[in-house]
Amino acid sequence: MLNFKILFFFINYSLFASTLITNGIDAKKNQFPWQVSLKNKKNQHFCGGSIISSNFILTAAHCLKNRDIDSVKIYAGHIKLDRLIKLPAPQNFYLHHRYNSWKKSVKEADIALIELSNNIEFNESIQMISRITKSIAKETLFNYKDLLTTSGWGKNHLDKIPNILQFIQELTIIPSATSKFWNERKNIKLLKSSDYNKRLYNIYKTYMSGDYIGIKTKHEKSFCRGDSGGPMSLVQKKKSYLVGVGSHISHRECLDTQVFYYTDITKFNHWIDSIIY
Repeated sequence: MLNFKILFFFINYSLFASTLITNGIDAKKNQFPWQVSLKNKKNQHFCGGSIISSNFILTAAHCLKNRDIDSVKIYAGHIKLDRLIKLPAPQNFYLHHRYNSWKKSVKEADIALIELSNNIEFNESIQMISRITKSIAKETLFNYKDLLTTSGWGKNHLDKIPNILQFIQELTIIPSATSKFWNERKNIKLLKSSDYNKRLYNIYKTYMSGDYIGIKTKHEKSFCRGDSGGPMSLVQKKKSYLVGVGSHISHRECLDTQVFYYTDITKFNHWIDSIIY
């Protein structure tokens, strides 16, 4: 039965949509001071991000792909989109070298850094967030999974970008049973019998053992278009950790999505350190 359910899920896997909060909760003042909004020249929000140092923003690679530095503006410091404060202008984009931008069956390493031209002036509304390490993640993620939170200005249930920052808790990390199933499977002729099934095979292999954390939500709450690059964070003992970077959803319609994917920070801490230090 487990094998059938897993296979059924991937056979029905829709084209990925750029994400990602529908039916979320209004954030409180200074609740997520590391959250940023990426806006285009028309002052339209298109992606989220996180402040991880005095002059670096962490976001998704697909948010920056094919965009000029001059066309991206970064804002923070308020829960309302129309009251955000403009941060220093971007100076450099760093997309991970393994990011394949949809050229393959699945995308890898959907993570990027934005270097700012000057340091950010921190205050109670603008703060950096610490990145989670493998050791902390191993000790806390499954024990404190109810404290996992994602936030952003992604489209709401009315298919509109909200003015107030939204967040969702009650996130569930997908267990490793699906990875175990794949590793134990000896005969993959069925999955490789066509180009479409071969694509599903590649999807499965990458997302269940690669760069991403799979997440499920409850009560018809979901991520939606506009929150790619945004943070999934863990708050423990008044200490916040950045756990993942919003990457994509598994269905065209946000509320129909079964699984949401975040780039796993622990897999890329070394790459981040090599750039920001």
